[in-house]
Amino acid sequence: MSATGCEYHFELDNIVEDPLICIRSYMPAGDSAVIRINKTVPVTVIGKIDTALISPSYSLTCNGKEIGLYDTWSENGGLYIKTGSFQSGDRLEITATAEGMETASASTIVPESFPEYSIETFQDEKGFSITKIHLTDMPEKGNYYGAAIEYYSVTEYEDGSPYREYGFVFVDFNDEELPLDYNGYYPYYIYRGNKDVVLWSEKDMTEGAYEIRMDFKRHPENYGYKRIERYIRVHLLRFSEEMYRTLYAEAATDNFLASLGFSSPSFTYNSIDNGTGYFGAYSYTCSDWIQERIWEK
Repeated sequence: MSATGCEYHFELDNIVEDPLICIRSYMPAGDSAVIRINKTVPVTVIGKIDTALISPSYSLTCNGKEIGLYDTWSENGGLYIKTGSFQSGDRLEITATAEGMETASASTIVPESFPEYSIETFQDEKGFSITKIHLTDMPEKGNYYGAAIEYYSVTEYEDGSPYREYGFVFVDFNDEELPLDYNGYYPYYIYRGNKDVVLWSEKDMTEGAYEIRMDFKRHPENYGYKRIERYIRVHLLRFSEEMYRTLYAEAATDNFLASLGFSSPSFTYNSIDNGTGYFGAYSYTCSDWIQERIWEK
């Protein structure tokens, strides 16, 4: 009763009614990106103020050099801007404004590729499948990471017929292990593109390694199989600080404590000066396929 009976009321009367420029983009290393620029207004004046940008202008620089861009209008009167590709180490700076609005700005540095690593898979004492990512050469402090785990399995039935299954692994945590328990397992992750992406920083690592518990069953049910081979590969990400903190805020909002009212469900992170939104960058790599488990009868 105490967990669900707490409420906090706040007034919306004193919200500043000036519209803001909203910039949203994640810039990948070695690939093109999309930047969205919109006009945002307070909830108290929705329907009273036009949200279309009037005479917008913007600029994107890479290492101090302005980049030519191509833009189109979106349905809600914002801008949809396509960029070229950038490389690790590039410093990107963006500014944007429109009639009657302050100039918003943001910057980020495209991170280096994921550090050298090794991957180990095993079952822990409770029978959970674990993927352990070990950094063989820890970088200097201030690094932020992410991972999504892909799998495929090949089942050979006793009658000789094969069955193949593939997809992305969901992150597992035991409902009995509340986040209030220091020893409980409760990773921060977001759901993107039909997959769970786990987020962590150096402080979350133990002796240069980070473990992800997967939602695989401890043992397959008996459907007359003769042999099962399961493989995984790990999609590895390295984030700029701005991108990590934006994603972490999203993950922190959708967590067990927020659903009980123990933490704010509207926790956000804003990396835009004189505006709102996010502007970050990331690099991506993918491991080879690893044989994770074999069952035989």
